[in-house]
Amino acid sequence: MRDTCERPAGMILDLRGHSYHCECHGDPGGEAVLFLHGFSQSSRTWHPVLEELLGLPGGAGFRLVLFDLIGHGASDRPSDARPYALEHMVEVLEALRLHLGLQRMHLVGYSMGGRIGLSYAARHPGSLLSLVLESASFGPRTLAEREAMLERDHALADRLRRSTPEQFAEWWAETSALESQRDLPVELREAEAAMRRANDTRALALVTLGAGQGAMESLRNAAARLPVPLTYLVGGRDERYSALASEAHAEWGLDVRRFSTGHNVHLEEREEYARVLLGLLAKGRERR
Repeated sequence: MRDTCERPAGMILDLRGHSYHCECHGDPGGEAVLFLHGFSQSSRTWHPVLEELLGLPGGAGFRLVLFDLIGHGASDRPSDARPYALEHMVEVLEALRLHLGLQRMHLVGYSMGGRIGLSYAARHPGSLLSLVLESASFGPRTLAEREAMLERDHALADRLRRSTPEQFAEWWAETSALESQRDLPVELREAEAAMRRANDTRALALVTLGAGQGAMESLRNAAARLPVPLTYLVGGRDERYSALASEAHAEWGLDVRRFSTGHNVHLEEREEYARVLLGLLAKGRERR
């Protein structure tokens, strides 16, 4: 029997041949909001944001859906490469929407989850009410950019294969993208590290090759033409993605909301993030 996402408990769903962990919170009859986590995280990264959302007036009126992507969290970690391909991940999301009996949904994606979410929007625009990207790429603009991204992806995959989960969590926390997180309370940094230690580095290597930035199409033009509202959330301390957002705003009027954070806005400023997000969701409801 189809599970219509009426229970606020975690579920294991069989989608396109593999098992995936999914959670539902809020109002089972409300508009659905699907949250996609970043690389080496899990759906647990969204729990603090959901706590804030559910405590705000109107926040509990949405159906909030959390999902562990392949190779992450409590979802399957197969050894073959096919399920990690970006195109396959996109079709898994559509299978999830149909399985849960959702009509159209809002989608919120952070970093890797944003890349996957944008790829989904380009393929299935009629399945969405709105798209919110947090610190996410639009894909390589040129062949040279693609080749450079592929080179970085392969180097990262090689290092992942040679690392234990503990080693990976340690050196990943020192990357420049996460530098601003060193100012966070110890308990928040430890929660992120625990998510990374819980992963299988061989699966993360397959994710990197199958759905890394080098595997992504150039979707800047597709993003500019989406038939649903697109909002970009970015931290001012994240120079790379802040510049990307500014370029897109100047070129085609991308709606950009800036925070005084680094790359992971929802972790570093969750209260304001929840307020902004709820405002975007409510605005979308008013338009209809």
